[in-house]
Amino acid sequence: MDEGILRTPDEGPYYILRARILDGLGQAPAAKQAAEEGLRHFPPPPLLSRWELAWFEHGAELLGRAADVKTARSLRERSGDQLRPAKAGDDDLPAFSQR
Repeated sequence: MDEGILRTPDEGPYYILRARILDGLGQAPAAKQAAEEGLRHFPPPPLLSRWELAWFEHGAELLGRAADVKTARSLRERSGDQLRPAKAGDDDLPAFSQR
């Protein structure tokens, strides 16, 4: 995950994954910092794919941003996706680009 951030530092999902790991390890302040950084790398929610909305939602949940969570869920539901991705693999990180 850290290598993903180094290779593609503008990919919000990598930061959200880092935040989720840190939160799971009980490192709430570092998790919130990573989530804040991650959310800064997403375009406005209406421009996000369902996959990106899922990661955006995870970050917003971690930060307690109820309005952002509601927006992401609403957009995902309108696109036929429920609270979590319907297909296996939809919640995976993007593949590394070969740079």
